[in-house]
Amino acid sequence: MMKFYQHLRAGLTVTIALNTAQTWLRNATKDELIQQLALNPQQRLQLMIGLENSDANTKAFESPYHWAAFCAIGQ
Repeated sequence: MMKFYQHLRAGLTVTIALNTAQTWLRNATKDELIQQLALNPQQRLQLMIGLENSDANTKAFESPYHWAAFCAIGQ
């Protein structure tokens, strides 16, 4: 959702912002997730613990299970 709102604030339409955020999440590696998400220290620690057994290039949220349920309604 953070990426969605960043794209929306940058001027993209709702549908394009959502699709771009979903694509980013689907393709983001473990290292990219940890580095680019502006999480508070506790959230960052939880993410790192959840991904601790993964290598740096793992795409932890590649499955549609993690991103396909979000949909855009309205403008």
